[in-house]
Amino acid sequence: MASRPGPLYCVTDKELYDALMSSKQHFNAGSLLDLARGRGILLSSADDRAALADRLSAMIFGCEDIQSIQAAFDTAGRGEKTTSFRLNTPLMPEDVKQIAEKYRESVGEDEKVVTRSIGSNGYAVDLEYTEIDFSKTRLRQRQTREAHIEFRIEADHTIVTLPATEKARQAAQALREQLFARKQVDIGLEEVDFCGINDPEARTAFFTKLISSLPDFTLSDVMRVNADRTDNPHTPLDEDSEEEEADEEASEQMLGIVKAMAFQGQSLLTSPQYQAMHGQGFFITSITWSAKRNVSPYQIVEFEAGFEEPILGRGFRYNVRGWITQRSGEYTKNLKPVPAEDKKNFLSVVERVAIDVFRDIRQELAAPTEPAGDRE
Repeated sequence: MASRPGPLYCVTDKELYDALMSSKQHFNAGSLLDLARGRGILLSSADDRAALADRLSAMIFGCEDIQSIQAAFDTAGRGEKTTSFRLNTPLMPEDVKQIAEKYRESVGEDEKVVTRSIGSNGYAVDLEYTEIDFSKTRLRQRQTREAHIEFRIEADHTIVTLPATEKARQAAQALREQLFARKQVDIGLEEVDFCGINDPEARTAFFTKLISSLPDFTLSDVMRVNADRTDNPHTPLDEDSEEEEADEEASEQMLGIVKAMAFQGQSLLTSPQYQAMHGQGFFITSITWSAKRNVSPYQIVEFEAGFEEPILGRGFRYNVRGWITQRSGEYTKNLKPVPAEDKKNFLSVVERVAIDVFRDIRQELAAPTEPAGDRE
């Protein structure tokens, strides 16, 4: 009996057009012109993206051509955020190595896991897997993704950093559970999580302290602030235009308040504008800011931080968006990607400051309030 043939894969011109138009980041007008040029065809630079994609989608593409287009979407953009947590238990590199190897043995064939040491006090678990998302156009439904999970062992705790993706979180959770089974002791977990803290003032204070406390940095600008409130935890913004407009207005007002606090010396908590927003329950859920390094060559670095679940204050994640460097004594206008090693160091700074600020806020909230009658 003859063996059954494998599945046939056919791409229509509509699917190819949808893929080329689905991401301007991957296929802008210039890259579409280059794609046509690589096929020996010259298209007009006066045409817009839609016209170029339409011309290209009508051409004949072979399997390797389609695979190269799909591969462009596998590359993570600079917007990929990082998250982290701390294990407040002394560990040895051998502990992490053992659980990493056990995790590698437990995964399926569709997932590749590589484990390796990083220096004398670090260990990495690198994942390569296929992500399926049927909400996307067909050429983008199956994409190869990578996730780098790193354990950095310090004196009395271990810092675990990972991409803020569902797959990476699942893998980190599995590694943590295996570590618990190996140690047979309670492993103290510490992370930035406001699930049990509903005080809008505390949530806002977390971000304002974070952006002004990075060591070796001076706050340069605050570009974007998102604000939300606790009285609307289940209504998506895009389902209610009035709520969306109100929250956008609140975000703009909060941005102005934070700028006034940071650069004009005004007190955030005593500001009438802030008090009005505080009375309505608004608080900051994410922020984008830039800070100037206090050491040569004094780059201006752009950061962002926020919560994956803004209302709950859960899933803290952060990113280094890029930096502005100097040329002939003048700062350039465009944001450039930060080299990998520098970016790693900057992310580590944000992680440390965020944990410290969150710890201080929890201690302040837990401290007993002195009765007014006991004050002299």
